Amino acid sequence: MGATSGLTIIDRLDVPQVVKFTQGFLADYRTTFPRNRKLGRSLTIELKTMRRDAKRELSGRCLYNYKPKGEPAARMFLIRVRVNSKNRYPVTHLYPVGTEAVEDDSSAYRYLMESVRMTSEREVTAFVVGHELYHFLRKTGQVGGQNRQTQANKFGIKFLRDFRQKNGMAATAVVGTCCCREV
Repeated sequence: MGATSGLTIIDRLDVPQVVKFTQGFLADYRTTFPRNRKLGRSLTIELKTMRRDAKRELSGRCLYNYKPKGEPAARMFLIRVRVNSKNRYPVTHLYPVGTEAVEDDSSAYRYLMESVRMTSEREVTAFVVGHELYHFLRKTGQVGGQNRQTQANKFGIKFLRDFRQKNGMAATAVVGTCCCREV
């Protein structure tokens, strides 16, 4: 079992289901690192709306060794999740979840894409939190893999599916078909 005493969630989106699910999920992981000065000592997750002039529907960042203003001795992991209050739901995005080699060219590859349909602010928040948690868990060595966006997207999609299942929401909103885009 992990120590979640170092976890702080600042919820300015008013999404208590996402907060509760995230706390339960992180109960199996460490969220405090008292002796690690390079990475940060605790985890803070900040859930907010975007600025009024924002054009994107969602945004997320995982910051390591973040120093809050006015507290030079404090260091933390900070996950910032922003959701645009002007979003019209449902929103659908294509996310790369892996790659595969192109048969004719040994150096070329294409992304495997997954379409994700999110029907509410809660679902968008859950997906972005899951995506950014992957970066945190990977940086702290608590999950395997490489710190790549494709793996973080897969983790975020699974986090969203688990969130929906736990809260009795329709599981059909994640479209399981993948398509390919050459790069």
